[in-house]
Amino acid sequence: MLKHTSTFDHPVDDLIALLCGEGFNLEAQNARPDVVEAKYELVEDNDDVMRFVVPYRHYRRSKTGKFDKSVIESSRTEYRMDRRTRKLFWKHVGAEEAGRIRIEGVTRFVPQGDARTQVVREVTIDIRIPLVGRTIAKYVESQFRQAYDGLEDHINEAITRLL
Repeated sequence: MLKHTSTFDHPVDDLIALLCGEGFNLEAQNARPDVVEAKYELVEDNDDVMRFVVPYRHYRRSKTGKFDKSVIESSRTEYRMDRRTRKLFWKHVGAEEAGRIRIEGVTRFVPQGDARTQVVREVTIDIRIPLVGRTIAKYVESQFRQAYDGLEDHINEAITRLL
């Protein structure tokens, strides 16, 4: 399991609104070099739960991580925000390897007073492909670590632009 913690000088409700919002999610997906098109679909929104899906079309990746631009596949990330516990659950659903790749996680929003929030992300990567599964899992984990490196700055900039 991969775990990453950040602290932001913003109220918890602002961070939840940002990270569950259409603008931030589309911006994040479209910034990826393999994504051709992304959408945002709000499934449910009430006082307790918010569910949304971000389907996207992307270039196929080879087992070495390179893009095959001759093949475009469809994947999606499904999200469920539990407003009472302040936890955002998500899972990746893709065409890859007939369900032998499972990537999912949870983001916890922990208030640190009125204007600060700690954000704790946990990601589980489970790849069940003989011979190369461990190598692919390490590559996927390295991509998450790389994305988390600039995430705090990106979130702070997005709060200014999108909220």
